Amino acid sequence: GDNVVIIGNHYGAIDTAETIAMKGKKVTLVTEADEFADHTEKVHREVLKKRFAGGNAAGLEHLPQPIKIPVTIKTKTTLLEVKDGSILVMDDKFHRYEIPCDTVIYGETKSNTRLYDSLVDAGLLVCNIGDSKEVRNIRGAMTDGANAGLMINEKCFMNANGVLTTGYPADVERQMR
Repeated sequence: GDNVVIIGNHYGAIDTAETIAMKGKKVTLVTEADEFADHTEKVHREVLKKRFAGGNAAGLEHLPQPIKIPVTIKTKTTLLEVKDGSILVMDDKFHRYEIPCDTVIYGETKSNTRLYDSLVDAGLLVCNIGDSKEVRNIRGAMTDGANAGLMINEKCFMNANGVLTTGYPADVERQMR
């Protein structure tokens, strides 16, 4: 439909809201959280807040026209009921009201350790990384992966630029003797 309500406040919900709004749909994002996208990276949150409000984020002011991705954000709001053609919500002041919609999307992001648990139960040595371990951001997943690599090969290390590196300093020290 043309009126879409998305329930949620993490990457799954906010990125879905952005994508659907870019296709010209009227999007309302509903979350119980006090702040929009409170568990996402600050830069991601701030850019989307400004785009959803119809303006450009810092660093994009030079564009001739704002990147408009209109999304209405309802924080501190609880979904009470999904009806035919609308949803019933309640805000933090206990006001109940309906939001017209054709489509309701539940966008939650949560960890899933089923595969990891089954591998551990089978007696395999495994490492749980990324969003399966804990839903965070891309940096957290990359750090998990880098740390897993360091555990596999003790000659690996993270250089000052954050790049996994091998052959130094242990091998260089050996060659210098």
